[in-house]
Amino acid sequence: MKNHEDDFKHRCQECDYKSKFHSHLMRHVRARHLGEKPLQCYHCTYRCSDRTHLIRHVRRHSGVKPFRCKQCPYRARSTNNLKRHIQTHTGEKPFGCSTCDFRTADRRTITNHIFRRHMG
Repeated sequence: MKNHEDDFKHRCQECDYKSKFHSHLMRHVRARHLGEKPLQCYHCTYRCSDRTHLIRHVRRHSGVKPFRCKQCPYRARSTNNLKRHIQTHTGEKPFGCSTCDFRTADRRTITNHIFRRHMG
């Protein structure tokens, strides 16, 4: 019986990363360990090593918001932003203050709360 672990024969010497493809390993090494950022935004100086990060970044310039909320007119640039927004409909508040009982759906709101209520 074949062990699928054998499929990942290309292994990084610096960390636990492994891949089926040598080209993926080389891309990993250049991006993670050599700090290379070969992809650049056409609109600004932003550089990165991952195509999906570049696509998400370019949406900032274009204003494209392809992810739509099913419960209201809200649109988002990324699935993470949409998930965060959906929490406003569900009432989910995963971020809690460690000093008091305050909870919120948004990470920035909890950071502002802590600064204003407990540090300011």
